[in-house]
Amino acid sequence: MPFTFHLLFTPVHYHSGFQHRVTQTPISGYNMNKKGICAFALSAAVLVPNAHADNNNWFVEGAAFTSVYNYNESDARKELPESVTQYLGDHELTGSDNDLVNYQLALGYYLTSDTSLKLTYASGIELGFLDGLDCLFCSQDSERYDTNADLTILTAEVTHRFYQISESFHVYGKAGVAYYSIDSTTRQRQSSEWTPIGSETTNKWGVVGGLGIAWDITENLSLNTSASLHQFMAMKQYSMTVEYRF
Repeated sequence: MPFTFHLLFTPVHYHSGFQHRVTQTPISGYNMNKKGICAFALSAAVLVPNAHADNNNWFVEGAAFTSVYNYNESDARKELPESVTQYLGDHELTGSDNDLVNYQLALGYYLTSDTSLKLTYASGIELGFLDGLDCLFCSQDSERYDTNADLTILTAEVTHRFYQISESFHVYGKAGVAYYSIDSTTRQRQSSEWTPIGSETTNKWGVVGGLGIAWDITENLSLNTSASLHQFMAMKQYSMTVEYRF
């Protein structure tokens, strides 16, 4: 069976009605030039062995609105810099939250019929988007702070099909590393007008792993479902993706 290599990116939008003053603060040891990420992805693709270049070794994979990211907001709060969290209220970023409106794209290569490498880019992940609803009917003249935080994830994974349920269904496991980037922008409302007052970028590395079931609809087309656990924020991810081999 083909082997899968995934590429994952995830942007995150983070809305929370908290007060804060933001300054650009680099995160030591975690900053990464985006050109470096692209170079990493291209290098991984070039270094894939061309031996056994059978048909359908390369594949693309994608999903839109079929990935759910679940996390505890207190875990998200711990990952954000103090310049952001110092003005959060006690009720903000304390519950459980989910994001469904996101997308992911992946490029992969089957090393064997059962094992693959995959680079995945996931974006559109929003953190704490319900927190901003607590002042939906506030006075337009009241002072207000709002922060949007977008999470993007780039993942490099190895996937292996280790159990065959039937001719078309297989159980697979996957493990890899992920690069997380949160871009947050804060605005202040005074006299019914919103004014940007600062921005912050937080970058982190982490590991990720999971299990899934693949349904081979045709020789080239598969439907993959999976559940993954990210080290970052102890975030759980449930996805359904379409894979096309070429």
